[in-house]
Amino acid sequence: MFAIGVGSLAACAEKDGGDTGEGENAPIAVTSSNDDCELGSSEAQTSPVRFTVESAGDRVTEFYVFGEDSRVLGEVENIGPGLKGTLIVDIASPGGYRVACKPGTVGRGISGEIAVSGEEKETLQGSTEVEDAKSEYLDYVPGQTDVLVDQTSALVDARPRSRICRYSPGTTSIRRAPTATS
Repeated sequence: MFAIGVGSLAACAEKDGGDTGEGENAPIAVTSSNDDCELGSSEAQTSPVRFTVESAGDRVTEFYVFGEDSRVLGEVENIGPGLKGTLIVDIASPGGYRVACKPGTVGRGISGEIAVSGEEKETLQGSTEVEDAKSEYLDYVPGQTDVLVDQTSALVDARPRSRICRYSPGTTSIRRAPTATS
């Protein structure tokens, strides 16, 4: 089983963790061309794993790290031709992980594997901090939704009726809604 820390990634940003030097925790260079996904190493240690992804093709690319059941553990997107992006994924469990480059940002991409070794690391999964953050977020979203609905309703109510259009399901046209004067 793979255990990955919640909030375990950072794309295109510097973050504490993940050695940027030499040795077993050195960044893994990834070169994504139009038809290849080349990994500088196919081995990593349990820890924050840093990937430096370069788009060597003539299309925008993406890079993904997948865990158990093809769950996306981390991704870096929209890396333009000739540009680089950074992805840090906190991999807490040893095992095999699938990675993929997606040149042109379409399809399943070009897959590879990395083997992660080392000791099982503690994760934040199930910690009180994670549970508290989840609870706060679940309170936040409905409140923001209510505000959006209220403001949208006020906007619709403020528009002159002659300018409101409607779409009739089953048709391909949008017609002006009838008003009291039409």
